[in-house]
Amino acid sequence: MGFEDDRCKAIAKEKAAKMFSLWKKAKEKGMCPKYSPFNRIDALGDRVVYAIEGIEQHGYNAEIVMDEIQKEINSRNGEIIDGKFEKFKTDEAKAKWYKANFHNALRI
Repeated sequence: MGFEDDRCKAIAKEKAAKMFSLWKKAKEKGMCPKYSPFNRIDALGDRVVYAIEGIEQHGYNAEIVMDEIQKEINSRNGEIIDGKFEKFKTDEAKAKWYKANFHNALRI
């Protein structure tokens, strides 16, 4: 059964924020292994699990959904500006953008 997706999002955000806060404090003190980058990865992994559970609760196959999202992201071209990916928005670039199609992911 699991949690509703809003609750999943809230739990994941809360866990990740706590982990990042603890990791930052530990880093400032000289890096305590308890709050290592591995724990940050664990917190991010928890968010993925919650997201997958939410996708499945809505009746979609999470693997197909993730494949579609990956196709959409990979169809974009751009560059990193000030540490953030900025999509090229020319007509030529937009013509190559793929829009995720979740119809095949819906479990009937």
